[in-house]
Amino acid sequence: MIGNNNFKEAYFYPLNGATRLLARDFDQDGDIDFALIATFPDYDNAPRRSFVYLDNKDSENFIFTTSTFKDVENARWFLMDAGDTDNDGDLDIILSAFSYSFNPIPNNIKNAWDKHDLDIMLLKNNLIESSGDMTNN
Repeated sequence: MIGNNNFKEAYFYPLNGATRLLARDFDQDGDIDFALIATFPDYDNAPRRSFVYLDNKDSENFIFTTSTFKDVENARWFLMDAGDTDNDGDLDIILSAFSYSFNPIPNNIKNAWDKHDLDIMLLKNNLIESSGDMTNN
């Protein structure tokens, strides 16, 4: 067996409460990008980090561009998958929410969850049609 299952850390991205990861070539540039959700993010210091997209810019040097989407704080993201939901040739990301509060969260975030009452969010990849749907964090 090559490598004898010995691993060493080559890159670290701090994401409190990280619970799901998808590793796919979302931008079809030949390298692996990452979509991550944190069901238990740091709501006091980084509440927008409940979903993070890491666009792989340089695989050899582990350089990523980080982004998220506008309404990321409107639900507690719990599950995630990817597929070509609109049959345009690129991978979209599907998020599902579980906004029941089983740990302390700031009232403004809980109120946003109650107001928006989201269950599913589709992040449409516009790679084929345009330059993309996500905004830089």
